[in-house]
Amino acid sequence: HIAKAERLLKERLKAVDVILELRDARIAFATEHPDLKSWVGNKPRILVLNRVDMISKHELRELEGWFASRGEVVVATNGQSGQGVPKLVRRAISVSAEVNERRAAKGLLPREVRAAVIGFPNVGKSAIINRLMKRKACESANIPGVTRQLRWIKAGDELYVLDAPGVLPSSLEDQVAAQNLAI
Repeated sequence: HIAKAERLLKERLKAVDVILELRDARIAFATEHPDLKSWVGNKPRILVLNRVDMISKHELRELEGWFASRGEVVVATNGQSGQGVPKLVRRAISVSAEVNERRAAKGLLPREVRAAVIGFPNVGKSAIINRLMKRKACESANIPGVTRQLRWIKAGDELYVLDAPGVLPSSLEDQVAAQNLAI
């Protein structure tokens, strides 16, 4: 079923303007999907480090600096409290502004930004979506596998969000990352 989930996700990504890649800040490198960059191609991508309340401010600054030095757009969030979510919305809308510029050049009306929330199981995707919606729109639990299908959710006037189930790679080359995920 992993291959089917990946295939469906790749099909839906064609309709997306920006990718919100969620990772657990405690294990930011272990929760990187090795195939994600090839799936999204040239689409804008925002790296969302969730659960920042569970790491020190010093560790967060180091992570942000490391990713920024590699050209990554990083937003730190806490899905439980909502910390960082307004900044995430602003960043997603600004990254996707060029979509509506291209539409205007073709004589089309502007539309909402379409964002996909992607990440490993249990990194807080549903919690972040609930914060984006300002209500409980997605079932969220402390166990993996709660979200089982892809679905579009309207998050305000300017944002549509694709809620995707967590997708693990079929195999993990990095055995240290695999151990971190297992703990």
